[in-house]
Amino acid sequence: MLKQMAGLLLRFLIFVAVLAGIGGVALWWNWETGAVAYYRGDYATAIKEYKPLAESGCVEAQFLVGTMYETDEGGVPRDYVVAAKWYLLAAEAGDGDAQAKIGEMYRKGLGVPQSDVEEKKWRDRSAAQGFMMAESRRFYPKCDESPGS
Repeated sequence: MLKQMAGLLLRFLIFVAVLAGIGGVALWWNWETGAVAYYRGDYATAIKEYKPLAESGCVEAQFLVGTMYETDEGGVPRDYVVAAKWYLLAAEAGDGDAQAKIGEMYRKGLGVPQSDVEEKKWRDRSAAQGFMMAESRRFYPKCDESPGS
């Protein structure tokens, strides 16, 4: 009886390991396929690959999905609210680029209510990690709002 239970447990563990391996291959496939499409500028294909990864909590994918919704290039319609949602998820997970981007969106009021307090909070977090874009923007918070722009 004990030998049968040990055999069943071993088979179950092998089954779980195989499923995990298949899941890992699927994640790798989505990431690689998405990366090729993203860097070709084919955002329609990239979003199909990255969005499930972003939904599963992949921070890098969350940032890239946010970028695709923000830029309105390559087949993904611009949607600042959706972009801000993805940037915020990545920012809350500690991604410095996403922290800088959500700070910028708060500064401009794109997809989120305009808020100097939120802008500073996210830009400071990004700058504390050494992200230069965020640091330089802290010192020139209105740099892209020069006269005539």
